[in-house]
Amino acid sequence: MNYFILHRFILLTAGLLFLLSCQREHSNIFDPKNEVDFLELGLQIKQADSVVVLKWNAPASANYIGFNVFRKTAEEETYTKAAVVAADSFSWTDRDVQNAKTYSYYLTVQGDGVQSSATSVIKTTPGPDRFWILDRWNFYILHLTSDLRHTIASHFAVDRPQNMCFNSIGNAALITYTRQHYMELFNPRSGEHLKDFYRLEKPYDCIFDAANNRFWISDSAGVVFTLNNETRELQPVNESLSRPAQLGMDRQGRIYVLDAQLQRIIRLNPEGAIADTLTISDDNILSFDIDFKRNLLYSVGTDDSLKYLRRYSITDSVVTELFSDPYLKQVRHSPRDASVWFTLNNDNSAKIVQLSAEGIRLNVLDGLNYIADMDISSATGNIIAGTLNLDSREGLVQHLTPNGSVIGSSKQVYYPYRIYIK
Repeated sequence: MNYFILHRFILLTAGLLFLLSCQREHSNIFDPKNEVDFLELGLQIKQADSVVVLKWNAPASANYIGFNVFRKTAEEETYTKAAVVAADSFSWTDRDVQNAKTYSYYLTVQGDGVQSSATSVIKTTPGPDRFWILDRWNFYILHLTSDLRHTIASHFAVDRPQNMCFNSIGNAALITYTRQHYMELFNPRSGEHLKDFYRLEKPYDCIFDAANNRFWISDSAGVVFTLNNETRELQPVNESLSRPAQLGMDRQGRIYVLDAQLQRIIRLNPEGAIADTLTISDDNILSFDIDFKRNLLYSVGTDDSLKYLRRYSITDSVVTELFSDPYLKQVRHSPRDASVWFTLNNDNSAKIVQLSAEGIRLNVLDGLNYIADMDISSATGNIIAGTLNLDSREGLVQHLTPNGSVIGSSKQVYYPYRIYIK
């Protein structure tokens, strides 16, 4: 009996060793009998603006001498070898690219006289912009490429993020969390956490004052703060407002604060003291947008029946009514010209409308779901829109040209609450 058990054990062990040896043999990436569709190296695109940066992982259990990078454009039929990369390097930068042109890449691993199978193909269309999206359902902040195909970086938010702003050189970003009475400062390039701020009651909006190297923060409990970008000292500068919410700044360094309780825009001097209250209309102001270059302020206000889009000249206080509609939601100026974009959200569909400086309708992008936020590129004049299907609760971010052509889209954001272009 003991002999029989020993004999069975020897046979099972031998069989297992044989199977493992076969598995090891065919897991060799240079083995022609290794039947895999694509070599898995985790190939990613981590930058796609003036250059395209590829990154990948080291292959497991293989003696190799380098990597081959293959590339083609949308106009080309076949791939050509674009680079040979050393075995100890796991990234490559393609500097020979043009914006708005699509490039496809794949890798192979080079052995001694033999080449592995290829990785799956990865595509990108470089552009001058990088997009940051605040996802209020997943509590994530995503940094996406211009074509929205690839995630450059992600930052886990501690709660539902409210707003975000960046310093002028892009190595510090401030996020406000109204529900948690908290703000955090982090490096958007590296992801490094820089500092926590717990002194606020209801931090809401923030902007960056490049001339004075400081952030401005509104606390809707009634305080406006500044945060020094170097010392990271938080200082209250105005405690006389009722419910400060949205912030803006003009060319003279004056700060514009929407008081959500008064529904008026209060102007502060650069030291934070109240200068005056803007006289735009008798409407209750809901939101605004400042054209820094042209010294103009656009406001969305409401009475009992309609919402109104008005333009206020910061230079001479002249007010011009541009549009009215009960479904008017938000306004964004175009940094490239004197036009203005606004959103209309009704129960069934939504649209984005462009007006000229004279109020003439130029473009209408319709057939959209509820528009949570949008922004306009200063480099291209294109629109980034974050929409939400209110029935399925699915989010969509789209990169659109002014005539509505889709450059890219992403469904990985569940609730694109805020959109920023940098």
